[in-house]
Amino acid sequence: MVKKMKIRKAKQSDLKLLNKYLQVSIPQFHEQKLKEQKTGKSAWLIAWMDKKPVGHIQLRFSGCEVKKVRDKLPGCSHIEALGVKEEYRKKGIATKLINFTEDLSKKKGYKKIGLSVEEANSFLKKIYEKRGYKNWGKGTIIEKWDELDEKGKKKTIKEECNYYVKELK
Repeated sequence: MVKKMKIRKAKQSDLKLLNKYLQVSIPQFHEQKLKEQKTGKSAWLIAWMDKKPVGHIQLRFSGCEVKKVRDKLPGCSHIEALGVKEEYRKKGIATKLINFTEDLSKKKGYKKIGLSVEEANSFLKKIYEKRGYKNWGKGTIIEKWDELDEKGKKKTIKEECNYYVKELK
């Protein structure tokens, strides 16, 4: 477990370190997350150790971006973009990030929190089910985003996902 880790909202002044230590193949990833946070509809949360970012998670107060989910689960906060730098995995960082988002959701008055899990990822499904998340039972959804391929060309990724919801108590 990680003892000296801190989690806080990202700041514009963190951008250089985020891009250096938490590189992703999604164009302008951290810049976009900071921009979304400025609207007040989400929180871009970063896990820090030794003054370096080691993980991230986004909490959307406006719910899932997939309309089908938003329509059926109004008032449900949404977790996305959970990631931990490879050399820091299996140290409890993802668990602490998820706990932080659940606590923040409760503080903001949300009764439910949800997230998408790729249909084929039985490993993650089991982890979230152990944490109290339940399949919403209304079929799969398609999550999509843009990434850069190995040549730097933008491509759209689509993933068939199950949606999981947890009652916050």
